[in-house]
Amino acid sequence: MPANQAPVRGLRSTRVLLLLPLIALLYFAGWNSAGNAAPPTVPSYDHIFFVVGENHSRTQVVGPAPYLTALANANAQSSTYFAVTHPSVNNYMALFSGQTYSSITDSCTVTATSCSTNAVNIADEVKASGRTARGYMETMPSTCYLTHGSGAYTERHNPFPYFNQIRTSSRCAAEDVPYTQLASDLSSTATTPNFAWITPNLMNDMHDGTVAQGDAWAKANFPTIFNSPAWKTQRSLLVFTTDEDDFTPVNNVPFIAVSSDGSTKTGGYVSTVHSTHYSW
Repeated sequence: MPANQAPVRGLRSTRVLLLLPLIALLYFAGWNSAGNAAPPTVPSYDHIFFVVGENHSRTQVVGPAPYLTALANANAQSSTYFAVTHPSVNNYMALFSGQTYSSITDSCTVTATSCSTNAVNIADEVKASGRTARGYMETMPSTCYLTHGSGAYTERHNPFPYFNQIRTSSRCAAEDVPYTQLASDLSSTATTPNFAWITPNLMNDMHDGTVAQGDAWAKANFPTIFNSPAWKTQRSLLVFTTDEDDFTPVNNVPFIAVSSDGSTKTGGYVSTVHSTHYSW
């Protein structure tokens, strides 16, 4: 098996698609303080909101970022979750499709013949299962924006256009949209996608901005999700991680999971099960 491909791709079956990316994390969250195991069950969700920050390790976020730290400590988190490479773009590709690509780099421009792929990705499989997937990109000028970068928006933090079957079809305008559309989509459960990928802009994802800025963005924006009908009336999950750490060989990044039904409220449990961006 190629070194750049996940040994077990969690994207392969639609049964797995809308489950917690790190099932082990919630399994161990079922242990009580006395160490007694709850009956193992695989949680499923109507909606998953997946938020990706940038270039910070777990210890640079959990602890220094008050809001994100409070979410981590009140819910489910991992201390042994790892990005898979440096630099950015192939971590996004690993999260989105279960593998990395030698032909895709941070600096290349997407075209039909280079810097792109036809590989199956999570949006494909969500769609094939009869569900909906959508990416919300903060500060992206328009739907399906194909210029490599524009101000605080950059394509390398948006995996959708790198896949030809999305970029060259009507799916691109429907599935790759500016972040401003999220608020209206959250107005009802019917318009809230089953899988929502969220990329803050270069300041708010902590790439160019500070940890304090990223934390303030999360504090200002996560409640919009937490107060939505999808969160209040259905089973929903929010996951936060970063694409990579600050270029160390370790590449240990934060992983925080918050569920609408309270199943992630672990009372301070921190998973030590080794997991990576391939664990989706």
